[in-house]
Amino acid sequence: MVLEVYQAVAKYPLPRTTKLQFKTGQSISKSSLRPGDLVFFNIDGSGASHVGIALDATRFFHASTSKGVIISSINETYYQRYYLGARRILK
Repeated sequence: MVLEVYQAVAKYPLPRTTKLQFKTGQSISKSSLRPGDLVFFNIDGSGASHVGIALDATRFFHASTSKGVIISSINETYYQRYYLGARRILK
């Protein structure tokens, strides 16, 4: 989903996999999140395995396997536990 959004809206060709997307752009702190930044999570213990797009400093949208595309809070216990980092792709 993130790949398609970046290609359609920003005309930016992201790498296909979450792990490669995690190596793209500039690393930023969670407190510096802006709309459009990518947020990454280590859900399965193998590094970057889930990605979403920040809507603001605390909310992001992402694809849920059970619910489709949803908006979540980065401050939810689940996402805090698995938070890996954030990247700014667009300036």
